[in-house]
Amino acid sequence: MKRFYWSDSQDVLCWINSDHRRYSQFVGFRITEILELTEPHEWRYIPSKLNVADDATKWDGLPDLSIGSRWFQGPSFLWEGEEKWPSSTKRGGQTSTELLISLLAHHTSPEPIICLQNFSSWKRLQHVMGLVLWFITNCRLKTQRRIVNLGPLNNVELRTAESRLIQIAQQDGYPEEIHTLQSTLKLTAEPAKLLSKSSTLYKLTPWIDDRGIMRMKTRINACQFATEDAKNPIILPRKHHLTTLIIHHYHNKYHHQNHETVINELRQKYQIARLRTCYNQVRRNCQRCKNERAVPINPIMADLPPGRLEAFSRPFTHTGIDYFGPIEVAVGR
Repeated sequence: MKRFYWSDSQDVLCWINSDHRRYSQFVGFRITEILELTEPHEWRYIPSKLNVADDATKWDGLPDLSIGSRWFQGPSFLWEGEEKWPSSTKRGGQTSTELLISLLAHHTSPEPIICLQNFSSWKRLQHVMGLVLWFITNCRLKTQRRIVNLGPLNNVELRTAESRLIQIAQQDGYPEEIHTLQSTLKLTAEPAKLLSKSSTLYKLTPWIDDRGIMRMKTRINACQFATEDAKNPIILPRKHHLTTLIIHHYHNKYHHQNHETVINELRQKYQIARLRTCYNQVRRNCQRCKNERAVPINPIMADLPPGRLEAFSRPFTHTGIDYFGPIEVAVGR
């Protein structure tokens, strides 16, 4: 004899047909109780319009509770063959919340071309990204126009690689802010006014330039001798591996010295929250700085001899003399 259980909640069906241990205790315990008495294949999906249980809770007027109503007879499809029953809607074992999170993550944070965590040098990472972008561009060309031998990367290619790396870091650190700014580029209102006040970038008046990089708006655009990066610094997330590589690059550039100069040079191009704290952390993790700050450890003194600790004895009962030998002495007959 077969038995079936019907539910109009697709999230519950996803919980029953997946590993319940990855959910919270509230959900996991209840799904465990269900699975102790039933089997996952016994559960079926019923649309809300066909759910008879809703007749007792969801109705505008008086419900139909006559003898011939579906309240007593059940859904009409149960009187037909099993092939005409509603089919379950499968969504890969994801609940509605999980599906929404995965869609947002796929939309706002595309998978990076290379793994930034595998690099410990900013210049090497920039060079590798330039080669990867060149390879992708070269593959898109026709066979006759492809370049076989690539020489050193020029400034334009390195600048393009730098822009791409900064975009990846900003997408990882500020996905919601970038999505809001990109969707409001054509609006007349200030983009920063549309950001949530809880955002860390709300007071920075961020905007996206023609290279797709998010920058901070300042009040020195009229300065003639300041660079474009100084007028509108690039916003970088504080807790990101790329930010650490850039700070470490400037730290090496000034030979692990002139710390205030390094911070000033970083502020000429980048806007990093709590920059001084980030820079001090890079200094603490720098192996060369560790070696230069290292000092010899004083050895632990040995225990005093018993003669030094003897009590109730006359002075000079135990005497020690420090001398350097050999000492020549005259021995008379």
